[in-house]
Amino acid sequence: MPQGIDDFTIVFPQFSVMGACELNVYSGLDQLWRMVERYKMTAPVTIRVVDHNDRHVRTISGHQHHTAGWQLKDENKRC
Repeated sequence: MPQGIDDFTIVFPQFSVMGACELNVYSGLDQLWRMVERYKMTAPVTIRVVDHNDRHVRTISGHQHHTAGWQLKDENKRC
């Protein structure tokens, strides 16, 4: 059963390749970075990506570098 929308849910437009190896689709997640700041979360932040049927697609971790910004790493090691 799909979860409801809350502060910790970010809805993407439906992509056909959510599990693709490219992480650049996630780099513009301004809403996520604002949420991390609002809730005073500390890095590493783990992001679980699910599809529209609430199936797990991939897991990404994010580390914030003081000059380079957020650096994303795919935890699935499928690529």
